[in-house]
Amino acid sequence: MKTKKNFWKVLYFTVVLIIWGVTAGNPCFSKEIKKVAVLPFVMNTQQDLMFLQKGIFDMFSSRISYGDEVEVLTRENLENKLGSADLSSIIKGVNESKAKELGNFLNVDYVLFGSLTLFGNSMSLDVNMVDIRPDNPSLTFFRQGNEAGAVIPELDKIAEEINYKVFGRETLEFQSQQALQRTYSREGESYASPLKKFKALLTVDGIMNGVATGDLDGDKKNEIVVVQDRIVQIFKYAFNGKISLVQKIEDTSVSTRIVGVDVADINQNGFSEIFITRINNNHQSVASCVIEYNGSKYVKGKTTYPWYLRVIKDAKGNSELFAQAHTTKGPWLSNDVFKVVWQNNSYVQGTRLRVPEKGFSVLSMTSGKAVSNDTAMYLYTDELGQLVVFNDSGSIEWSSDKGYGGSSLFYTFPQKTADELYDKEYAFLQPKTITYDRNSDGKAELFVIKNKEASDYFFKNTRVFKKGSIEIFNWNEMGLTSENAPKKLSGPVTSIDIGDYDNDLKNELLVTMIKKSDNMFSRDSKSLLVAYDLD
Repeated sequence: MKTKKNFWKVLYFTVVLIIWGVTAGNPCFSKEIKKVAVLPFVMNTQQDLMFLQKGIFDMFSSRISYGDEVEVLTRENLENKLGSADLSSIIKGVNESKAKELGNFLNVDYVLFGSLTLFGNSMSLDVNMVDIRPDNPSLTFFRQGNEAGAVIPELDKIAEEINYKVFGRETLEFQSQQALQRTYSREGESYASPLKKFKALLTVDGIMNGVATGDLDGDKKNEIVVVQDRIVQIFKYAFNGKISLVQKIEDTSVSTRIVGVDVADINQNGFSEIFITRINNNHQSVASCVIEYNGSKYVKGKTTYPWYLRVIKDAKGNSELFAQAHTTKGPWLSNDVFKVVWQNNSYVQGTRLRVPEKGFSVLSMTSGKAVSNDTAMYLYTDELGQLVVFNDSGSIEWSSDKGYGGSSLFYTFPQKTADELYDKEYAFLQPKTITYDRNSDGKAELFVIKNKEASDYFFKNTRVFKKGSIEIFNWNEMGLTSENAPKKLSGPVTSIDIGDYDNDLKNELLVTMIKKSDNMFSRDSKSLLVAYDLD
């Protein structure tokens, strides 16, 4: 019996050894080589960074290639297979379906493509790993950092994750990353800001004071309006990740300054108007105006209005135009606030809105609704930086601590006495806030700008902001509460707006901000326009 058992053991191991020897030496039994095509990344930067584009290609190629198991096409091989096709045109329009078609043409198993965005001191990476088999899902990766140098370590992390999820190779580095992610998740990952994916759309010399979106020419597609002190620029999405200039309008009056912009079709003619709030600090006056498309170009109306203007949306999403009458006492002391209506081919005063007695400005106002019913509710940032919620009777329902808002835009008026140190007194404005139902759950969320003043407002007539952030609040029985961390930015935020700027049926958050400068008092400013996904 014992001899028989030994015989079967010997036979078993002999068969195993024979099979192992055959499979090791016979190509028919060897593991199939997986082929990957890495496309050059789209570079959304202000500088020519071709060397970095080549470096990204080389880094992914070296990190994904693995002996005789995973092979990455060389750049020369890729170009030879594409022949006369323009590789730069291919990568600009590539998506998942086109990547699958390209993968079949190149006879590879996977296609990797993506984009790198650099603006200011921030960077973001979008990477897609597409399995060309029809029913197999693709992998997408997004990384963001506060410095351009974060590109390489984030690429390493993405490559490690691809190696694990696609090819089953789990390295020690990947294990360490997973442990860190689990720790971070336990410490409150859900509190992170939802504002993650962004696109840098525009850089200009000087400071952008405002941004707004809307269908200006009646073609059912939205345009973007950005304003500087005396310049209005209108842009349109160009379907290549960029925006193109449609028209530039310059204000010939050197004494006026644009401090606000909004867009809405108040006269109901199918063309949204551009409402421009302008201040003349030399004459202590307000001379707001309206710009509208006339069928061929954008024209500024001849009528000026002594009102601060603000378009907000009601609880049902309808746009309404509000105004605050100007007085020489400054922008915070007038209680003459009203809706503006279109009547007899003119914008005229409509229903009066009751507002708090002191410290109100329509420029920072937005609307919402009460938690328990449909009662109208409004919110604004007061002169001291408090968020204030009030009802339609003008009574304050809730207010926050100080520290919100923050702007270098100001109105000036003469001092009360001639022996003051300064001959004029400054009244600084506050940026607008926005109410929007981001989750489509019927509950409005509030988007608020919060800029950090360098001296903590020690100097009366000086404002220097070095950093800014955007906070998202929920309306509830307790007033306003935040369930997300603030989105911190490297420079102060001057304006925000929400709209479908690229006409993809999804709204984005548009942000204008001042690029961070080495010199706190530099006059050579640059501004950025950035679009954040709200998904």
